Amino acid sequence: MKTLMMMLVTSVVLFCGGFGAAAQKWVRYPSLSGATFQEIAVSVLDNQIIVARIQGSAYPFYTTNGGTTWQQFPTLPDVYGSAVSWMTIVPGTQQTVRVIFDKYIAETSDFGVSWNTVSTLPSSNFRKLLVHPTRTNMWFVWGASPPVLRSTNAGQHWDTVFASKQLGISGVLISAAAPSRMYLEVRDTLFESADTGKTWQRFAHTGVLGYSIDLLAADGVTADRLYAYFQGRIAVSTDRGRTWSDRTMKNVMTVTGVLQAQSNSNVLFAWGTNLHRSTDQGMSWTTIDTMHTARLSATLVGGQLYVGCYQSGIFRNSAVGGAWTRIDNGINRLEVRKLIRLTDEQWYLQGVNDVAVTTNAGDSWTYLTPVKYDQPSGGRVYSFDVARSDPSHMLGGTNSDIYRSSDAGLTWQGASPQQNEPIGSITIHPTNPLEIVCGGLYNLKRSTDGGVTWKNELENNVRSILAISRNPKAPSHLIAAEESALYGSVDGGLSWTKHVGTLAFVEQIVGDVNEGSTFYASSSTGLKMTTDNGVTWQSPWSYAYGIRAFVQDPRNSDVFVAAPTNGRGQLIRLVRSTGRIDTIFDPGWEDENYSITQLMIAGNTIVAGTQTGLLWFDPTPVSVMENDNEGMGLVLVPNPATDHVVVTSQAFGTAPVQIDVLDLQGRVLSTSVVAPTGLAYGHRIDLANVPTGLLILRYASEKGIQTSCLVHIQ
Repeated sequence: MKTLMMMLVTSVVLFCGGFGAAAQKWVRYPSLSGATFQEIAVSVLDNQIIVARIQGSAYPFYTTNGGTTWQQFPTLPDVYGSAVSWMTIVPGTQQTVRVIFDKYIAETSDFGVSWNTVSTLPSSNFRKLLVHPTRTNMWFVWGASPPVLRSTNAGQHWDTVFASKQLGISGVLISAAAPSRMYLEVRDTLFESADTGKTWQRFAHTGVLGYSIDLLAADGVTADRLYAYFQGRIAVSTDRGRTWSDRTMKNVMTVTGVLQAQSNSNVLFAWGTNLHRSTDQGMSWTTIDTMHTARLSATLVGGQLYVGCYQSGIFRNSAVGGAWTRIDNGINRLEVRKLIRLTDEQWYLQGVNDVAVTTNAGDSWTYLTPVKYDQPSGGRVYSFDVARSDPSHMLGGTNSDIYRSSDAGLTWQGASPQQNEPIGSITIHPTNPLEIVCGGLYNLKRSTDGGVTWKNELENNVRSILAISRNPKAPSHLIAAEESALYGSVDGGLSWTKHVGTLAFVEQIVGDVNEGSTFYASSSTGLKMTTDNGVTWQSPWSYAYGIRAFVQDPRNSDVFVAAPTNGRGQLIRLVRSTGRIDTIFDPGWEDENYSITQLMIAGNTIVAGTQTGLLWFDPTPVSVMENDNEGMGLVLVPNPATDHVVVTSQAFGTAPVQIDVLDLQGRVLSTSVVAPTGLAYGHRIDLANVPTGLLILRYASEKGIQTSCLVHIQ
């Protein structure tokens, strides 16, 4: 798969070796899914056509085969960098997509190849559009707060029909059963219009237990019937919102919207944290799904219910119930929290809500079930680890407990007693799967029976563990980090020593594979090292900028690959023995911006987990094991550089050397001619007038032309 995809990816040429070498861009793994779907639109005329708006992506995605394959819209109309804020398929059309982006309403009938701007709004604050159910030229738009605008000519002219200084709005509601009446809510105050939104009147209402109200829907066949949400309750009004009746009688968590089946008006669906169904027009409700995470969007077309979940995917189900089918195949946009390499082929991935495993280096993935560790109401996955000596043993942390599995994730059990705190990190002993250490919100915890019972660290008053690591050479040595302190253990977590004032806000900790008391930690000040189990820290590298994710190369333990905290998908290489730092890859401005959270090396492939999906990158032939300029004795200090760089070499013979500084387009930015003796003592190149980014240093000498890479930063 990777070989074929590499042939399709545009290469970026980086002359980082003696005679130059080609390196490619980051590539998304195509088979993993789990995005956050903020909006779903399904064609009524052809339910194989689905369009989805995804968090973290400016352009929508679409499928014409019911979700088997997906493509992304290629463009947005004329406004660079704008993201779609609302979207639908125009009723009565097969695939005409209408969107709001920036302050424009636009339509496309060819999935973004071409666009037609149909309306210009006064500002970019509007996020929703409602077309009147019987008067299709009458449109309404509003944002997170008033005003509400109305157009009577399909967006050609807009009038402000409702304004308020209060923040927040829910509605606007229109029922086909009473098309002249409209309703909206602002800060628990209800308003009604009897003239199709032209004028509005405030009215008093009797709510539920004094709770705040959000208007959700107006019944499509029964006039005066409304549905609303009162802080965990679904309520019904039969008198145009004047009085409300709690129809759940219990907290059903957050409810975002209500859908009504067109074929049977008695059937309603309420979606939010969970999914609920009513078969008596809202008078009683049954919770029908808690396995998926918070539903941010839902639609009902042709007897099929579609829900878009937070970091969990799109799921489809028959409106009468049954098994769910995941249809976001290949939309790899989930947030990756942890990557575990068991072998070069078998990896585990932890997202916000799911844990998946691959046995073929990412070509295909299987989700562990139940993916939320039997949590009610779609519990979040806070942490995960698998026993290297016996992968059938694994543990997962949620917002309230630690769950264990001894059958490779098929079934899960909680701790006894329940831990009642979020569990943010887990480490399992490499040879004893029953010995485990966890870090939570209130404690460090240790178990010697596979997670059945736990002993809490009470002496040090530990709070909010950010990272924890076990040394692979000496597994009884551990280091854990909270915001302002580190904790070290040399007895497998039985006791801990607190170290204050050493490192703060640690992102990740890694134990050295060769030295039992050596650990590395990434933070806002770069990559640090301890050789005494966390008592003291220093850096073998001059790189002093933030690093979030890093990994020790399993092929060469002297080499580390890291991703800068504020990078756009940049990769740097650090060599411990020499203190050398150079760049493996630096994306161009036109490349997608990746915030890398995890790094893993499997074979020659660098795998990155990001906030918007899983990526792979093969640096061959610029391998992370190459010492590409050693043959020239070249040293660039500092690299990355700010205002200058000093180039030192003793391998250029006796003739003068011309040094050109080039950008990635091959433009010469500066030129200097240096005597070999000058290079031997170090030649300074001023970067004050040189743009930031990845630069190429080209050396023309009697030995030919050689190149090296330099990162210029502010």
